[in-house]
Amino acid sequence: DSTIRIWNITTGSVIKNLTGSCCAMMSLAIDRNNQLISGNSKGEIFFWNIETGQIIKNLTGHINRVFSLLITKDDILISG
Repeated sequence: DSTIRIWNITTGSVIKNLTGSCCAMMSLAIDRNNQLISGNSKGEIFFWNIETGQIIKNLTGHINRVFSLLITKDDILISG
Protein backbone atom coordinates (compact mmCIF):
# COMPACT_ATOMS: atom_id res chain seq x y z
CA ASP A 1 0.00 0.00 0.00
CA SER A 2 1.50 3.33 -1.00
CA THR A 3 -0.86 5.40 1.17
CA ILE A 4 0.00 6.94 4.51
CA ARG A 5 -3.06 7.19 6.72
CA ILE A 6 -3.36 9.61 9.62
CA TRP A 7 -5.81 8.31 12.19
CA ASN A 8 -7.80 9.75 15.06
CA ILE A 9 -6.91 7.24 17.74
CA THR A 10 -9.96 8.13 19.84
CA THR A 11 -12.57 7.54 17.14
CA GLY A 12 -10.62 5.13 14.93
CA SER A 13 -11.43 7.18 11.84
CA VAL A 14 -9.02 8.27 9.14
CA ILE A 15 -8.30 11.99 9.28
CA LYS A 16 -6.20 12.20 6.14
CA ASN A 17 -4.71 10.01 3.41
CA LEU A 18 -1.33 11.02 2.02
CA THR A 19 -0.75 9.76 -1.49
CA GLY A 20 1.87 10.44 -4.11
CA SER A 21 4.46 7.77 -3.53
CA CYS A 22 4.60 4.95 -6.04
CA CYS A 23 5.48 2.21 -3.62
CA ALA A 24 4.81 0.63 -0.26
CA MET A 25 5.80 2.67 2.78
CA MET A 26 8.48 1.01 4.86
CA SER A 27 9.33 3.65 7.50
CA LEU A 28 8.04 6.89 9.00
CA ALA A 29 9.43 9.67 11.18
CA ILE A 30 8.42 13.20 12.18
CA ASP A 31 10.94 16.03 12.38
CA ARG A 32 10.86 18.94 14.79
CA ASN A 33 9.05 21.08 12.17
CA ASN A 34 6.18 18.56 12.19
CA GLN A 35 7.02 17.31 8.70
CA LEU A 36 6.35 13.65 8.14
CA ILE A 37 9.23 11.76 6.53
CA SER A 38 8.61 8.44 4.80
CA GLY A 39 10.85 5.81 3.26
CA ASN A 40 9.46 3.49 0.63
CA SER A 41 10.20 0.16 -1.00
CA LYS A 42 11.79 1.81 -4.04
CA GLY A 43 14.45 3.53 -1.92
CA GLU A 44 12.91 7.00 -1.96
CA ILE A 45 12.50 9.32 1.03
CA PHE A 46 9.69 11.87 1.00
CA PHE A 47 9.07 14.89 3.22
CA TRP A 48 5.36 15.63 3.64
CA ASN A 49 3.40 18.62 4.87
CA ILE A 50 0.96 16.90 7.23
CA GLU A 51 -1.58 19.73 7.08
CA THR A 52 -1.86 19.89 3.28
CA GLY A 53 -0.92 16.29 2.47
CA GLN A 54 1.54 17.53 -0.14
CA ILE A 55 5.04 16.21 -0.77
CA ILE A 56 7.55 18.96 0.02
CA LYS A 57 10.68 17.24 -1.32
CA ASN A 58 12.17 13.85 -1.91
CA LEU A 59 15.60 12.34 -1.50
CA THR A 60 17.05 9.60 -3.66
CA GLY A 61 20.19 7.56 -3.33
CA HIS A 62 19.14 4.21 -1.93
CA ILE A 63 18.89 1.41 -4.46
CA ASN A 64 16.51 -0.64 -2.34
CA ARG A 65 13.99 -0.35 0.50
CA VAL A 66 14.32 2.28 3.23
CA PHE A 67 13.46 0.36 6.38
CA SER A 68 14.67 2.88 8.96
CA LEU A 69 14.64 6.64 9.43
CA LEU A 70 16.22 8.44 12.38
CA ILE A 71 16.43 12.16 13.00
CA THR A 72 19.17 13.31 15.35
CA LYS A 73 18.79 16.23 17.74
CA ASP A 74 21.00 18.19 15.32
CA ASP A 75 18.42 17.71 12.54
CA ILE A 76 20.41 15.14 10.61
CA LEU A 77 18.40 12.42 8.88
CA ILE A 78 19.91 8.95 8.93
CA SER A 79 18.33 6.34 6.67
CA GLY A 80 18.89 2.71 5.89
